[in-house]
Order: sequence, then C-alpha cells, then structure tokens
Amino acid sequence: MDADDDAMAAVTADPTTTSDGALLGLWGDQLNNDFEHQCFEGAVRMLGAEVLTPVEGDIGPHMLRDPGNPRGRFLPHQVWGVWFIVERILTDRPPVALIADYMGLGKTHCALATLLYLKHIVDEAVTGRPLACLAGKLVEELEEVPRIFGDDIEVYRRPSIIIDPANLVPVWE
Repeated sequence: MDADDDAMAAVTADPTTTSDGALLGLWGDQLNNDFEHQCFEGAVRMLGAEVLTPVEGDIGPHMLRDPGNPRGRFLPHQVWGVWFIVERILTDRPPVALIADYMGLGKTHCALATLLYLKHIVDEAVTGRPLACLAGKLVEELEEVPRIFGDDIEVYRRPSIIIDPANLVPVWE
C-alpha cells in the first residue's frame, strides 16, 4: 500500500479528515494552490461528501458523492462547483453563479447535482435532521434561518428543468 492508498483509506474512513492533510495529498495533482485546497476541503465537509472506491468506467482517479446524489459520481472540481452554488443560497446571497470551463468537464452534471442536493437538504430539514451544510446543526438551532428553509422552502421542492443538447443524454444513462 503506497501513500496515496493510505490517504484514500483515511479519507474514506472519515471524509472530513483534513488535519493530517489527507485530502490535500489525495487531490494535490488537481488543485493549483492552498486557496483551492481550502475551498475543496470546505466543500467536502459542508456537503457531507465522501470518497468512493474507484470502479471501472470512472472518468477520473478520485471520485466522490454527496448525500443528495446517492448514485452520482463526481470529480473534485464538480463537488466544489456544487458547493459554490449551494453556499450562495444558504447565505441568502443571490443564487447566481457562473461556472465556466472547457467543454466536457461536467457543468450540466454540476447543475443537476446542485438541484438534487438542494431538494435533499430541504427534505432533510423538514424531517428535523441535522445538516452537514449547516455544520451539523438543525435549522431550528440557527440564529438566522436562510430563506431556503423558510419562505422559499416550497420553491426548492418543486421539479426543475435543465435544457441541454440531446447528444449529452447518453452521458447520464
């Protein structure tokens, strides 16, 4: 077992492990600087994402999933993209974001994952469960309740639509 296997095992056992640098070592080849490392670690922790065991067909060496997308497999930059949008909504800032990169890096996948994750946290909040995105707190424990859990809650429970080119449909089948 080499160092990368040790890091993978540590993060798989506890996906929030950051004090020993396990996430930094695991994703070091995909992140450019300390700021990106911190943002990625925060995204993993706040989404409650977990590292997955690699399987045939994965498009990258390191895949993750978040609780709102139990069958989804995400690359590190996609997890970060989901958190970027979710964090804006949780802080009641305008839910406007521009995620731009090269074609084929998963922007539509991020958009779908974000919608599913938002529905997931709203459903979890309604049942009274603590949420990773609220640092493990219940909505009732917050001093100020974000609109997503207040007046806007039903908006996030409605169906959503994403329109994309037909040639992308086989990617998700």
